[in-house]
Amino acid sequence: MGLTGIPILDADETRVCLRDSTICSLLAVGVIGLLLYICFHGWQLPLLTVLSLAMAIAWTFGYLTLVIGHLQLLSIVFTVILLGLGIDFGIHLVSRFELVRHHHGPGPEGFRLALVDTMQSTGPGMLTGALTTAVAFGTTVFTDFRGVAEMGHIAGVGVLLCLLSMVTVLPALLRLFHFRLDQVVPVDQRWVDLHTYGWLGPLVRRPLATMLIALVVIVAAGWVLPRTRFDNNLTNLYPKRMPSIAWQQRISEHSDLAIWYGVSVTDDLEEARRRVDLFRALPEVADVGGVGMLWPADEGQKLEMIGALRRDFGDLLDARPRPPPSLLGRVTGADDLFHQLHEGAREQVRRALSPRPLVVEELPRIARRNAVSADGKLFLVKVYPREDIWDPAKLGRFVSGLRGIDPLVTGSPIQVHESGILMRDTYRKAGLVALVAVLLVVLVDFGSVVDAICCLLPVLVGFLCMFAVMWMADVPVNPANIIVLPLMFGIGVDSGVHIMHRFRASPHHEPVGLSHGAGKGVVLTSLTTIVGFAALMAARHRGIQSLGFVLAVGIALTLVACLTVMPAVLTLRRRRGGDISAVSTD
Repeated sequence: MGLTGIPILDADETRVCLRDSTICSLLAVGVIGLLLYICFHGWQLPLLTVLSLAMAIAWTFGYLTLVIGHLQLLSIVFTVILLGLGIDFGIHLVSRFELVRHHHGPGPEGFRLALVDTMQSTGPGMLTGALTTAVAFGTTVFTDFRGVAEMGHIAGVGVLLCLLSMVTVLPALLRLFHFRLDQVVPVDQRWVDLHTYGWLGPLVRRPLATMLIALVVIVAAGWVLPRTRFDNNLTNLYPKRMPSIAWQQRISEHSDLAIWYGVSVTDDLEEARRRVDLFRALPEVADVGGVGMLWPADEGQKLEMIGALRRDFGDLLDARPRPPPSLLGRVTGADDLFHQLHEGAREQVRRALSPRPLVVEELPRIARRNAVSADGKLFLVKVYPREDIWDPAKLGRFVSGLRGIDPLVTGSPIQVHESGILMRDTYRKAGLVALVAVLLVVLVDFGSVVDAICCLLPVLVGFLCMFAVMWMADVPVNPANIIVLPLMFGIGVDSGVHIMHRFRASPHHEPVGLSHGAGKGVVLTSLTTIVGFAALMAARHRGIQSLGFVLAVGIALTLVACLTVMPAVLTLRRRRGGDISAVSTD
């Protein structure tokens, strides 16, 4: 015995998503903490950074409680998103701090000077990165899809609160627990040093070859992009072993009618009958219900059979029968009682054999409740699909057929069809708006169109290559992972912004744009973001799994572009300037 249907599916999905959110958050915290411990050669700096992030997430919970008041299936994973993104600001700050701490004296004054140096160096990039990410999330606020808008609202505000915590709470924690000079292990004494970039040398020294390879990859990825399919089959997002999905599949296999149906409503009974006939004529329709039960498909044949049977009875239904002799004389009034009982039964038979269509009042009460409004003024026709409407193509044909008869038809299939289209179009528009908005923010920051385009170059390369990987891995775009369209621009451009700030501050230091701790910050922030999203792949919900996979792949490919394509472009720009005599190896 089992249950299925929209309320049960929603309840099961909510339960699974709550469990997945908790497990993925704990997994992300553990892996990110371990990664920071290895890279920062100790546990104090990672712990203080994670505590600052936890403070920001707590602020975000408070904000959404006051302003929105609830979470839903799309926004419930915002904690995992902030774990991967919010930690980035702390990493950039701490990476620079540990690099310059030994350049200043011991004690509180040395700490203050090191912190000022750190803020002056990383502050502009952190601010621009936070704004571009928040803007990318914020573009979804103006969409018609409420779940998407709420997720973007919460995540966008959460990113800004993470920045606030990292420039207020984290410095305070560092001052309280990590201000002494001997608490920072010199970079050259560590067994893991991400400040070393010797392996990037061949890529920097041969920028033309690097750009040529990148161009070939971009062209190939651009060829694949139009071939990426969109799958709005929601059953492909639910967990495979979710009970309500299993029961729905069993019903589909063993029942003539689906549990999902379209609904057509009218206040005219004759119009309802006209629609019933038209719906039945559609090849996509298996049968109709609701008030359509008054007019079965074989109504004419049944009326002929009933009329023939009525004629066969002849005068038997009208003649006055005689009671059995055994009752006469033994029961007072037996004759009248017999005739009353017999007349009641005969009247029922006469009504049953009346050769006329049914009327609403003759429907059983439970059937009438599903066919007529409480005031009796509206009539409801249920239209059952013949094919599996979870197939997007079949669903589209079913909805188009119904709308050809009733443009205002509603019901679960229509809602699923509309929500899929709305979500797809919403994220396409949000992606374009995010690209333009991020470009404007970066343009304001650098005041140069060339610099702004250079910042966006890695994320554009990563974006195209991400779809190529999805195509090769047979991972379609779906209502869960389509969020990458606006997010990739906001998240991916952050690394390019930091590299460009470092290049403008130290154009002749090697590796280009990655010196003075910027490279370590970019690598480590990208890795923590990848870990945060990859943790979503541990979820049972296949939609959340696909979201984690796509974003993790996208950020990883953007990181590769940041370490290869962008330094090559900046090297060519530096060579074109003609002044390369002061190159340093800091």
